[in-house]
Formats: sequence, C-alpha cells, structure tokens
Amino acid sequence: KRILLEIFKERQRKSAEAGSIPSFYKKKPEDGSISNRVQRLAKYRFLKKQSELLLNADDLDAMWVCLRENCVIDDATGAEKMNYEDFCHIATVCTEQIGQKCKRFFSPSNFMKFEKDDSGRIAILPFYLYVMRT
Repeated sequence: KRILLEIFKERQRKSAEAGSIPSFYKKKPEDGSISNRVQRLAKYRFLKKQSELLLNADDLDAMWVCLRENCVIDDATGAEKMNYEDFCHIATVCTEQIGQKCKRFFSPSNFMKFEKDDSGRIAILPFYLYVMRT
C-alpha cells in the first residue's frame, strides 16, 4: 500500500507540473541593457574567433604554391597529384608557413574524401578547391 501510495503521489505531482506550459518565447533585451551588451559582446567574440580560423587570400596562395611544389605530375594525364606521404609532408610545410589554422584540412579523413588513382594519389586541384570552399 505504501509503495502504491508513493507512486500515486508521484504521478499526481508530475501531472500538476505538466499542467503548466513552459515559456518558449522571451523578449529581446532592450538596447541599453546589460544583457544586450553582453549578448553583443559574446557575438562579437564568437565571430572574431571564427574569422581567425578562416584562411585569407595570402594563406590560400601560400598553400597553392606549397601544393604545386610538392606534388607529382602524372605521366598519363598530366595532372598534379599527391600520395598520402606527400599529403603529410605538405601538411607540415603549410603549418610552418601559414600556421595552425590550415592543419584541420590535412586530416586522414579529408584525404580519403577524394578520388584516388591506381597508385593511391589524389589530384591537388580538387583538394585546393575543397579548402577554398570550406
């Protein structure tokens, strides 16, 4: 009886809580309020941090030069390609020249995203276009 009474009271309590609908809309803070200032500052810091992760035009040019200098030209097609060892070497060179923000593009999973030839090499142009889009 005691256990059933506890279960009954718990269900009554839950049904009383479920009767009130939670608020899902909140007014925007007023322009001069502290919460508005904090919100704007947080947004500014977030956008600044995200923009620091992006590669600028000079970084992209340096990466393209690095890719071209360390690739192998395919005899049959004339395309510039790199295998995984070249990919890792280019990653270290680019990280030295550009910084840590290019390191995220040189992961094994990114290498595996691209079409490989019989020798396991990928073309540098699709990889570079991927970096530019990202």
